Amino acid sequence: MDLDGSLIGINSAIATATGSYSGYSFAIPVNLVKKVMDDLLEFGQVQRGLLGVQIVDVTAELAEEQQLDRVRGVFVSAVNTGSAAAKAGLSAGDVITAIDDFTVNTVSELQERVARHRPGHSVQIEYIRKSKVHHAYATLKAYEGQVQTHKREVLFDLKGAVLENLTYAELTHLNLDGGVRIMHVKPGPWQKAKVARGFIILFIDKVPVGNVEQLNQILAIKEGGILVEGLLENGERKLHAIDWR
Repeated sequence: MDLDGSLIGINSAIATATGSYSGYSFAIPVNLVKKVMDDLLEFGQVQRGLLGVQIVDVTAELAEEQQLDRVRGVFVSAVNTGSAAAKAGLSAGDVITAIDDFTVNTVSELQERVARHRPGHSVQIEYIRKSKVHHAYATLKAYEGQVQTHKREVLFDLKGAVLENLTYAELTHLNLDGGVRIMHVKPGPWQKAKVARGFIILFIDKVPVGNVEQLNQILAIKEGGILVEGLLENGERKLHAIDWR
């Protein structure tokens, strides 16, 4: 937290000589945490974009060995064949100094900047080759070499509830920001909870439901009892407790 109470990072480890909560703390930046959360909700797994380079920090010894004119940046010791870096024109011996105009002087800084992006995203790379500054754009790839990410399939039949999105006209008429209508109820947890046909799902455990895709994302991480809030066809508010297993 900063002095204003805003979240800026989440502790991941503490190096301590006493075994108590004192020493050096290591935190994951909140922007990276948010990306991981969004990836899990949207794709079911973390989508990590890769440059496809083998890199080391530029030290005084390395700078002297490679005849670099200054100690800065991240040294590229190898470029993987067919990788994003290779297609962008990088080669072994280059020194990457910035990603998207953010200076990088360590391997961890470079990795953190790249990790903010998904496969298919383009990053700008500033690098030095033979004392000259160059710029290139690289389209990041996944581990398997793919460029495009694959979203989870949006299911319109979730454990016996056949769903549909509300139209803009319906949302306006009902004065709603979003919602999902249950068109038909078949055997399953919805039927056991006596959820009626025509019921409009508005919240799952107090989390707003805008459309069927969002409902899929929310329920994908739920297990056990959930509280579903919504509207009956007559406009009455209704709560349902559902055993979601």
